[in-house]
Amino acid sequence: MHSVLRKRTELILARYGDDPGASIVYGRALWLFRKEGAAGEAANKAFDGALRQNPFVTPYFLGESPYPRRLPDYYSFGDKNEANRMRTRRNRELGRHTLRAGLAEGARCNKCGGPQENQAAAGHR
Repeated sequence: MHSVLRKRTELILARYGDDPGASIVYGRALWLFRKEGAAGEAANKAFDGALRQNPFVTPYFLGESPYPRRLPDYYSFGDKNEANRMRTRRNRELGRHTLRAGLAEGARCNKCGGPQENQAAAGHR
């Protein structure tokens, strides 16, 4: 990751890190995955928290769910509309590449120790 982007990300997370919205929660998880790898305890904890906050974001990032044609008029924390508001091309590309790299590295679920790609089947979403 470029140093300018790294510094900008660190500043945003330092300033807004307590924000419960999906953009910050997933941003922190993706940042930690990039920073410490999928085996990092903080990265896995952050990703588990992001899945609990809004399970609809990850399928969009991985390209498993198509985004609706238009942005929603409203959203609530944890709903599909909140996930849809994160639909920029940059977010999707960053999320897809980071999460797939993490899954390829063998990222583990903190609850069951299984591969993260099996979380939905294990009822962890």
